[in-house]
Amino acid sequence: MRLNVDPFGDYDLRMALKHSIRRQELVDKILLGYGAVGNDHPISTANRYHNSDLPQREFDADKAAFHYKKSGHSGKIQLSAADAAFAGAVDAAQLIANSASKQGIEIRSSA
Repeated sequence: MRLNVDPFGDYDLRMALKHSIRRQELVDKILLGYGAVGNDHPISTANRYHNSDLPQREFDADKAAFHYKKSGHSGKIQLSAADAAFAGAVDAAQLIANSASKQGIEIRSSA
């Protein structure tokens, strides 16, 4: 999320989205189990600077709903995805949109 692009400048909206993602589902279905759940940073488990003690952000429907309501946002959130980012990125965007919709957060994904 680019913080200088609306609506992602809002902390609570970002937190709502982060808590609405079922990360293990992404690893299982998109990466076919060949990956690890990350915590919104680019340092992979293969990197010596990876901190495995960092608590992972978990799916939390209550926190997602709380932050979304606090953000005051209404309407759909545009999510753009392309498989150029990584194989399965478009499918990942659809899973994210589906998971978020169950928390009342509408995401319109486009490829």
